[in-house]
Amino acid sequence: MVPIPYAPNSFTYNFNEEGFRCDSFKLPTDLPIVFLGCSITEGVGLPLEETWSYKILEKIRNITNKNIPYWSLALGGTGIDCQVRLLYEFVHKRPIKHIFCLFPAGGRREYCLDSPTIRQWLPRETPVFPAHVTKLFSDPYYTAHQDNRSLMLLAAISKLQAAPIVISQWGKQNSLPIDFPSSIDCSLDRARDAMHPGPIAHTDFSNVFWEHIKHLF
Repeated sequence: MVPIPYAPNSFTYNFNEEGFRCDSFKLPTDLPIVFLGCSITEGVGLPLEETWSYKILEKIRNITNKNIPYWSLALGGTGIDCQVRLLYEFVHKRPIKHIFCLFPAGGRREYCLDSPTIRQWLPRETPVFPAHVTKLFSDPYYTAHQDNRSLMLLAAISKLQAAPIVISQWGKQNSLPIDFPSSIDCSLDRARDAMHPGPIAHTDFSNVFWEHIKHLF
């Protein structure tokens, strides 16, 4: 059994004014950086400072000596389409200079059904849908098409903001373009929830990620 290093009450979660587990988006910054991802990047089961993305930001702060708040749009259970939509809304309010992603597993989808509220469709945790909707959302060609639409929007945001993107992934994807494969290894250790990767795995991944981006700073 892999180790779980945290007791039940060893830390708490804090969220900013818009519901994200990061610093306030109102803070000034010398270098606006945004992280994208799902529950791994959000840090479910971990203190925030133990997440791969926070460790990356600490490296950037140290090498640049700049004031950079930690900004992350990562949300547990979300897919690529949700993350890119949130980024699209984010850049309408403030400029960004770098985008770093650990893309979620494929197949997750945003949807509105009989309600204006956006909800998440997960392949293994899906509520009852009409058969034709389930068949559509489960179709690999549909998933690839929707993912590539999101990637087109991500590329457009990158170009308009002149913000380089570095992308890794976890889980099986549908031939998504990435800069390097994920090295998050749940066999190293586990987070407090006994499901997500722990601090050793996050440190290992942050070191791999850093090797791919340090030339930018």
